[in-house]
Amino acid sequence: MARYLENALYIAPQFVPNRICDSETSTEAGYAFVGLLHLYHDSILLQAQNSESVTSLRKDRFIRFVRVPLSIIGKTQFLIELLCRKHGSDQSRWKMIILIETLKYVCKVLLLLSEHKASMLLQNGYYRTSELPRASRVPFMRTPIRAQVEDQNVVSTTPMDSSCTKILIQNPTLCIETARPRLLMIGELLHITRPLVYTILRSMKNDTSWSPAIVSFCCESIGLLASIMALRSDREKNTKLNCKAAQELSSRKLALLLYFLRDPLYQLATRRAAEKTCIKLDSTPILGKLARMAASGLLDYYHRNHFYNSAS
Repeated sequence: MARYLENALYIAPQFVPNRICDSETSTEAGYAFVGLLHLYHDSILLQAQNSESVTSLRKDRFIRFVRVPLSIIGKTQFLIELLCRKHGSDQSRWKMIILIETLKYVCKVLLLLSEHKASMLLQNGYYRTSELPRASRVPFMRTPIRAQVEDQNVVSTTPMDSSCTKILIQNPTLCIETARPRLLMIGELLHITRPLVYTILRSMKNDTSWSPAIVSFCCESIGLLASIMALRSDREKNTKLNCKAAQELSSRKLALLLYFLRDPLYQLATRRAAEKTCIKLDSTPILGKLARMAASGLLDYYHRNHFYNSAS
């Protein structure tokens, strides 16, 4: 029931009158609130599942100490940036963005260094949870518990009660056995450093300068190439681990497409192409309106709010 309420709260800010708060601020505030509520709900479930377990290790406590503020920043960063943009100067806005990215950079580096061997950062270290299927209501039947895998922690291995919800937590890092651990570490550090480098350069330049985007793209590309080369020689040693690493690298490759939402490429190419497409489709009754909504709503929204920290 709590999950259904969380999902329902996503659309609740749409009904806030503009005389109380503008739609953009109320929407971002709603997203931030629901994200924090989701984290709090997961923490309650974890405490219930770990109530009878032994005391957690020092490493687990350290990872939790770093990962919780990182996830909180990830849920609230867009709202903080929006408030600085609406109620402050452009200089104060970029100072806040740099502060946010610096805190995220420190947390990610600490997560990466918490492992004493070569590892990859999974999905930027944020909390990722998945719910286990509930037990069958048929008497004398138990839901099979998935065995513990490399990238997930099974919190409870006891038979599940049909009235409770069991969740899995994805580890923030993936340990890799490779003959080139230093090359993998260089690739991961470049991947982590890229958002901070972009924000610093972007605060020093205007939106028509190509240097922030070019430096950021080169940093991300070199880091991606280094990680691929470090994993290529050991591809056949552990198929499951390399499958997880390949999925992470594929998501990073796909994130390179977000550069089309960054200035000046967005103003010169993406926006013009979207406008031409909308003009051609305006004569179509339904498709034209949908294309116009996608161009003016989705593209402009992501360009305005997410361009500085795509995939960070």
